[in-house]
Amino acid sequence: MTTLFYVCWVLSWGISVFHLILQKRAPLSSLAWIFFVTLVPILGPIIYALAGPQRLERKASKLKDKRGPTHVSFSDSLERTSLHWRERNVLSMASQISQYDVTQGNEVEFFDDQELLLEEMAESIRNAKKTVHLQYYIIATDEVTRNLSQDLIDAAKRGVDVRVLYDAFGSFFLKKVTLRRLTKGGVKLASFLPFTVFPNIRYMNFRNHRKILVVDGTQAFTSGVNIGKQYLGRKNKKQW
Repeated sequence: MTTLFYVCWVLSWGISVFHLILQKRAPLSSLAWIFFVTLVPILGPIIYALAGPQRLERKASKLKDKRGPTHVSFSDSLERTSLHWRERNVLSMASQISQYDVTQGNEVEFFDDQELLLEEMAESIRNAKKTVHLQYYIIATDEVTRNLSQDLIDAAKRGVDVRVLYDAFGSFFLKKVTLRRLTKGGVKLASFLPFTVFPNIRYMNFRNHRKILVVDGTQAFTSGVNIGKQYLGRKNKKQW
């Protein structure tokens, strides 16, 4: 029995590690899984088989291939820059890794105050002309959300296409009254991987932690904190 256990352990471990090596994933993620399947015999490889493989990324890659190229080549966009060849090489590498073209004429502003950032986001939404796309992991239900919700509703009433994507797990405590208020106000809502009666266990560990606001396709905000009172520092002693 002991021999059979060790044989199963070694085989399951070897198959899991071999599969991890074949996947193009972050090194830290691979190392974490390798430690897990090593320290948790038999059960670790089973959990990896259910939750580890990057199935959604493969689906996204197939959709991208089917859609075809949507922008100019990296070399074309870099040729138009007046940079030193070494700088162009660095930008070319960054473009190939990120799959996004290099663009010019942009400005970046950093905020070290979440309250000021939230005010800038609200002002941008109030001035929106065409689109508002909001994507967050956690959206709480408090006065911060109420104020932001009103700005989103007001924008929708002006004819702006307002879309909100929230993570079903991260925003688990987002109250239905808030969702109904947004929907009634003309905001298009969607939850990322919502809970179902029979959840797909293969995707349970896949959550959307992005925190992004894009207005009119020209102004974007991204942050390390979510939307809620607990993230405003001075307004809450239990600040993040």
